[in-house]
Amino acid sequence: MSKISLKSYYVYYDRYVSLLIFYLKKKAAAPAILSLLLLSVFIPSYRIAYVEDSDNLFSITRKSDFEDYFIASQTLARGADPYKMEDLEQLKKQFVWEDLGSFKKIKDFMKRVKRAGTYLYPPLTAFLLLPVSGMSYQQATVVFQSVSILMFLLFLLILYRHTGRSGFAPEFFIPAVLTTLLLYNFLAGNFLHGNVLSFLLILVGGGLFLSFREEKVLSAAGGFLIGIAVVIKVTPVFFGLVLLGRKRFFSIAGMGAGVLAGFLLPSVYTGFDENLVLLNNWYNLIIGSYSKIGFVRPWANNQSIAAMIGKLFVFGSDAKQVLYGLPLFSGGFDVTGERTSFLISVTRTINLILFAAAIAVSILSLVRNFRKKIHLDEGAVHLMFLAALASLLTAGVSWYHAYGILFLPIFLRLKMHFNNLPLRKGEKISYFLVSIFGLFSLLFGKYFNEALALYSIFTFICAGIFVYTAGLFLREKNGF
Repeated sequence: MSKISLKSYYVYYDRYVSLLIFYLKKKAAAPAILSLLLLSVFIPSYRIAYVEDSDNLFSITRKSDFEDYFIASQTLARGADPYKMEDLEQLKKQFVWEDLGSFKKIKDFMKRVKRAGTYLYPPLTAFLLLPVSGMSYQQATVVFQSVSILMFLLFLLILYRHTGRSGFAPEFFIPAVLTTLLLYNFLAGNFLHGNVLSFLLILVGGGLFLSFREEKVLSAAGGFLIGIAVVIKVTPVFFGLVLLGRKRFFSIAGMGAGVLAGFLLPSVYTGFDENLVLLNNWYNLIIGSYSKIGFVRPWANNQSIAAMIGKLFVFGSDAKQVLYGLPLFSGGFDVTGERTSFLISVTRTINLILFAAAIAVSILSLVRNFRKKIHLDEGAVHLMFLAALASLLTAGVSWYHAYGILFLPIFLRLKMHFNNLPLRKGEKISYFLVSIFGLFSLLFGKYFNEALALYSIFTFICAGIFVYTAGLFLREKNGF
């Protein structure tokens, strides 16, 4: 896409959005369109309950992300280790290159690899799924998907109540339709993979709304919910920067209590000592092992900084690299050499810069607004957007569908737009660029989409949006 054509696409995009908003203002149109969009996301998501195991010996794919959580829960119910650390250690010791001559050993190795090291979360998620651990995969998936859909609808209800209106509320329905369209692929991908986005949205969204209440108990309760989200998936910890930047100190304390409770809750089933063993295994698997690797699952759809550098410069990051002219400078880098170690250092440096930038904006926001009465205003929404982007870009693994967490800040900013706080041109362009991957990639061919994914174009775009959003703090008179 040339610069001129991209600009032309944006002009047409802006016109069509204006036309869509015109029709959405009709009383029945927006609720009907939102319902159709959500049904088109929810109904196909049940397909993962009927996916068959692959007969391909060398396939290490799973039926869904939920399968990882489900198997971990079944393993926990048996009193075993869901992280399978012993299997991982034995695989390291037992498999040698001479085994490549034995089909039986290869088959056994691939079966064990398929299940080892796939559950990457603290014990809480496996513990919460214990009620369905005795079901078949198909039954458990139907239950999980139904609850996930219910949580997303409840999240939308919270957003609706936040508008303070009853009946048809344009301040809710129009932003809800536009946000769903902008992030359609990401939302659909989350449900099609059986991921936990709905639970994160309701915990983080509900937690942030409560955090901005003046009652100290409610503010702390809001932080507690965000803390639980952190234990389900670590990346929501970045939303603590929103609490810090808007001086929600009781919420920060509540967040700490939520994290502690989330870590300790599985002790109810496993016992305290066994839970500590599981937490230690999780720490060793994620912080210990994966931190040494540098590039974790740097496959095409992984749109993190680490995956981007892996795909662009490290041979073997994705099976289709070579088909698209990657890695760049392939003659100069190898998987185990010193130059790859240099790339790992570069990745960590970039991530550290993003960390530092997000923390700096949060602290400066705190300093600038320390004597002001804080509300859930535009500045808070920008901090949410910044925190979400930082969490996604710096994570080892951020699939496209993980970017569905942007639903909350984008919705809130669009709501403010329709409440007489117009979007800046830079914000409109940012949302347009996100929509290329969140919606319009449905119109692209497979080859073009794979090229965009392997070259991590979306990662570059989100990094640019991160810089722009941070820059708003410096340019605005009152900052965030």
